[in-house]
Amino acid sequence: SSFKGLFHAPCGALTAALCSWPGKVDLAGEEAVAAMVKIKASSQFCGCCTLLLGVEFICALHLCITISTIAFISSVHPIEVVGVTFEPWEQIANGAWCLLGTPIIVGAGIGALYRIESQLRVYFYYLCGCFVLDLLYAGNFLFSGTVCASIIAPEVQRLGASFVCGMTDTFFMFWVLVFFVVLGYFIFTVWSAAEEVTRTHHHEPLLHKEAVQRLLAPQLPGQQTKYGTA
Repeated sequence: SSFKGLFHAPCGALTAALCSWPGKVDLAGEEAVAAMVKIKASSQFCGCCTLLLGVEFICALHLCITISTIAFISSVHPIEVVGVTFEPWEQIANGAWCLLGTPIIVGAGIGALYRIESQLRVYFYYLCGCFVLDLLYAGNFLFSGTVCASIIAPEVQRLGASFVCGMTDTFFMFWVLVFFVVLGYFIFTVWSAAEEVTRTHHHEPLLHKEAVQRLLAPQLPGQQTKYGTA
């Protein structure tokens, strides 16, 4: 009867362990997955510089590229870049995007210097937009099949179109991959700087509050302090 009652009990000692075991395993699994998915922010740029220096370098380089792009834009004549022709409307759209990013880049440089999180976040989102646009452009250029024709001269292609164009496409794809890796690292650096500002801002008020409480709290006779007994 006791053996039968063990299975008819709503949740005895054994059944309680069996009932609660799957939930605990699922909860532990979710916490492990969340810990694995969470990305840890970096504390340095290139392993030897501060995040402030890294963000300022990224902003300066990006600002130079943006100004150069705006300077070469024409609203009348199409322009050809590496065998790809950009119509005036495409140049205007690209110039508008670069013009939009100019104050964002300057604001990010100032925000990194004075530790303003919002300006770093806006620049992070702008860099993500640049990453997507560059990815679309690179994909269009690669799948259009004009890489070899726009870079290699026809005389060289006659020596062996398969080998020459294959090597050219591989070389081009390698440097495109390097470009996106560097751009992704720049985005990660800006995000790490924003996370560092957020983390320090969350701790600073608590530290200031504790310091003020230590100064204002009256010391009772016989109370132990770090300087001795009051």
